[in-house]
Amino acid sequence: MEKKHVIGASVILLLLAGVGWALFAGEDQELVEMKQMRDDMLNNMENMSQDERRANRDAFRERAQNLSESQRRELGRGFRDFMMQRMENLLAMPREQQVAALDQLIDRMEERRQNRGERGDRGGRGGDMSPGERDQRRKQGLDRTSPGMRAMMDQMKDLLNGRRAERGLEPIQGGGRGFFGPPGGGPPR
Repeated sequence: MEKKHVIGASVILLLLAGVGWALFAGEDQELVEMKQMRDDMLNNMENMSQDERRANRDAFRERAQNLSESQRRELGRGFRDFMMQRMENLLAMPREQQVAALDQLIDRMEERRQNRGERGDRGGRGGDMSPGERDQRRKQGLDRTSPGMRAMMDQMKDLLNGRRAERGLEPIQGGGRGFFGPPGGGPPR
């Protein structure tokens, strides 16, 4: 009789633990939806116009403001994984395919630059930051990337600038952000 009570109590405790885990340790539905939104944007951005990408990016950023800092960091990891995969793919291409892919990137970058100029946009969310805020953002970026990822971004920048020089264009400045990034150039902050 006593053995039955112990087994029954154990089963009840396991069920309660399972319910508690499902309620409190499960992924937040808003985060799940935001990840789906992110993945949809990344998978379809090649087929979107600049205006569609901007509208999706703005809607995404607005909605992401409701997430906690840790949720936004988790969401950002998906953007970085996407960018890393695209860089790895490009770096592994035969030279002829690589040049064609670089030309597509350069064309998109130049289109974005021209569109920003027409709108009077300085092209980034950091344009109105103080030097201290920019330095803090750079440090956060270093914390979020591995040395291997930074090395790959430097390699991409060198390839891209080499191709830009072959086409008679000025080199890009700064880090590699935006090479393969999502619409608007990066995850929400």
